[in-house]
This record gives sequence, structure tokens and C-alpha cells, in this order.
Amino acid sequence: MALTVLVVSSLLIVLATRPGGSRPSRRGPAWWWAFSAFGVQLVYLGLTAAKVVAEDNQVIGQLSLAPMIVVGVVVAVRAARTGGSVAMGALLCLAPVVVTSAYILAGYSLLSPAQAILIFLAAVVVPRAGHDREEILDALRCSLRAGAATLLVLAVVRVPTLIGDCRFDKCSSWGGQIGAAGSANALGMSLAFVGVVAVMELPWWRAGVVLGSVYLLVDLCSSRSALFPLALGAAALLGERALRGGSLVSVWRTVTFVVTGTFITLIAVLPWLPNDFTDRGSLWLAARDLIADRPWLGYGVSYWVRLPQTATFYPNYAVHNLLLEMLVSFGVLGTLVLMAGIVATRWSVPTPSIPLWSLTTVCWLAGGVTEVLSAPGRVYLLPAVFVLPFMFAAGPRVEPPPPALAPPVEGMRSTAPTIVVPRLVPLAERRVGDLRPRLLVPLVSTGPRERVRG
Repeated sequence: MALTVLVVSSLLIVLATRPGGSRPSRRGPAWWWAFSAFGVQLVYLGLTAAKVVAEDNQVIGQLSLAPMIVVGVVVAVRAARTGGSVAMGALLCLAPVVVTSAYILAGYSLLSPAQAILIFLAAVVVPRAGHDREEILDALRCSLRAGAATLLVLAVVRVPTLIGDCRFDKCSSWGGQIGAAGSANALGMSLAFVGVVAVMELPWWRAGVVLGSVYLLVDLCSSRSALFPLALGAAALLGERALRGGSLVSVWRTVTFVVTGTFITLIAVLPWLPNDFTDRGSLWLAARDLIADRPWLGYGVSYWVRLPQTATFYPNYAVHNLLLEMLVSFGVLGTLVLMAGIVATRWSVPTPSIPLWSLTTVCWLAGGVTEVLSAPGRVYLLPAVFVLPFMFAAGPRVEPPPPALAPPVEGMRSTAPTIVVPRLVPLAERRVGDLRPRLLVPLVSTGPRERVRG
């Protein structure tokens, strides 16, 4: 039964995310960055979950990150050479990483922090015209389709390790799960994030089909942590689409941020037992003790993977809670700087990009309730998740004007005048954000820019 559910869900995602109408013949840098960051990773995670590729194969793991890093560096260099700017909010988020990297100069490799900085580079250097939102959304839909197609092919060729036995503490609703022993947790988290964001501009029925199919795949991954970004992200998505243009959309965004932050905080402060949440309780309790010993600057990125194994503690890749992870890595001061960078970015987001920025930020935070999906300073489950809100924040500041009606053909007389219909913008959608400072520092002096009137 589990294999049938996987085939049907994957096939529905492939069909429902197919592009409708004409597509641009030339894909820009933003599209290639997004697909290399999410599409390649979803394919890789599907292969590792099914044990086609060994999860501990470091060579293939590094190769899966290479396209994202290379394309990101190319995007940043190209933006810098064509009059781009430095996004100060994004740059502020890198400050804790640089400061606390001094902790790991001795005794541990700088490879993962260096990769994280290179991955984040595309968000720091902003093109003069901004990143195309539609290109990024199209790339996310292609990425989701690539991940689903990978699972579909593995099911068709009947890879014996695709469906495995359930782990002792969790299982899907269908009596089996993708992979074995929880090996598909990262796949489930990634599918939940990409699935919610990718359907932002799809018709309602197609968005419902995709989200329902993503839920079935997340269930097959036995990833309970993925239910947080899926549920909270779907709630944020519903509000953005249903209240679009209304005065209540800002209230809905605030509510989703508050609820998500409350979940993260409760996990960090509640009195857990060591074996709670698949032994995550032991990590949370250990993190609290560490924070109490060094509260201000923390222990630096990659701290958890540098711990020696003892009889009572097994080192892990993360604390499995975003707030505790940031406090252990950067301390109170570094965490406050990181939050300041995110807030500063929010106040510079152009109005047309606010819905996508808000949705991706909520999904990123929700992925940090009982996991760490992505965070600055290290390569986590899906490294580009933390970068995506900054990419949307660097979108074009104004939407293109609606096309006017075509004038009469030469040689033909027309008694009707040419009509140009202006775009009526409700008060709640007026580009108030365009009056705010964008917190961008030009890299190259390019002379006065042409002023665009809204």
C-alpha cells in the first residue's frame, strides 16, 4: 500500500506542477540558482533516502552542493559587475558567523562554514534590477517536480530499498516508509518547505492537489518534524491568498509569525525528559547547560559535530531547535544581531515581494521547531532555505505596468479611441514599502538611475 501511495502522490505532483501556457525561452540567473539549490538537493535526498546513494558518501554529498555554490557565486559576481548593491540586512546576518568562526580555527575543518558563506553570497550581493520572483517560483515548481519524478522512477524500477521497515518509535499511516530507520527525514522536511512555497501562484485546485500529495509523501517519510513547516506554512499561504489586497493580511502575517515563534520558544524552555521526541530531549537539556556556561558569544558554528562521543551523549548535527542552535552557536549577542538583520531586511522588502518573503520566512522558522532545516554558518538539511527569503526581498521594487490596448492597424480607420486602462491599486496594496530605505549599498557608482514613477 505504501508503494501505491508513493506512486500516486508523486504522479499528481508531476502533473499538477506542469507549466501552463507559454514559458520564457531563456531562463535567468535567479531560475538557475533556485533550481540548483532545491531541485538538485531534492533529487539527491530522494536517492539517499532510498539507499541508492549512501548517505555517508562524502564525495557525492559535496558534489550535490557544488551546483548551488557555483551558480550562487556567479550570480553574485555578475550582480557586482553590473552595478549591484550590498544588502546590509543579509550582511548583518553573516556577522555572527564571522565572529564565532574563531572558535573552530583549531581542531575542526572550516569547509562547512565556508560553504555556507558561499551559498549565502547570492543574497548579499543584489542585482540592480533585483531577482525575478516569477523565475524563482517557476524553478521551485520544477524542483518539486524533479524530486517527485525521482521517487516515481525509483518506484517504477522497483528499487528494493525504496520502501523500508518502520522505526521503533514512528511509522507512516500505510505500514511502511520511504527508506528505513528514519533515513527520509531530510527529504520530508525539504518536500514540505518547497511544496508550500512553490504553489503560491498556482490555481487553487492545483495548489490543493500539490499540498495534499506533499502531505502523503511527508507521511511516508515518517517525518513528524516536517509537519510544522507544512501546517504552519499552509496556514500562512492560505491567509496570503485569501486575504490578498485586504486590510487583514498584515494581521494574519503577524499571527503566523507569533504562533511559529511560540512553538520554537516552548520547545526551547519546557521541561523535557531525555528520551522525549526521539531522544531530542537529551539534546535540548544539554544545550541549556551549555548556554548557561557561555551565554554571550556561544561556542561557534558546527559545535555539535565537534563534540566527542561519551557514554551518555551521542554527538549530533544540530540541537534540533532553531533557537537553541543559534544560542549555542552565536550566544545571545550573535542571535540578537541575526534577528536584527532579518528585521532590517523586512523593512526594505518591496511591497510586491512581501507575501513571498513572509511565507518563506515563516516556513524557515517552522522548520526549526524540532529540527534545524537551515541556518547561517553551516550546511544543514537544506542549506538554501535561509537564503530564499533574502532572494525574494531583493525582488523588483515595482511591478511592470499593464499592457495597453493595441492601436488601430495602419491603413484602417477606427472611430473608437485607443483606451489605456490604468491599474487600480487598493489602498492596502499601495507601495508604501517603496518609500522606505532599502538598506542597499551600491558596489559600483553607475551614475544617476532613472526614476520609476509608481
